[in-house]
Amino acid sequence: MRATDVMIAGKVAVVCGYGDVGKGCAAAMKQAGARVIVTEIDPICALQALMEVLVLV
Repeated sequence: MRATDVMIAGKVAVVCGYGDVGKGCAAAMKQAGARVIVTEIDPICALQALMEVLVLV
């Protein structure tokens, strides 16, 4: 993300799945200032996303 000229702050990012990769992507986007929305079908992973104060769809 540092090598691009795209400003992420204030944008909406959708992360499909909240496994190992999804958690990393969601954390990076949240740290960059984006509003993160997560889609997840596994109830355990969905609960983890909600505990991280992410929007869950």
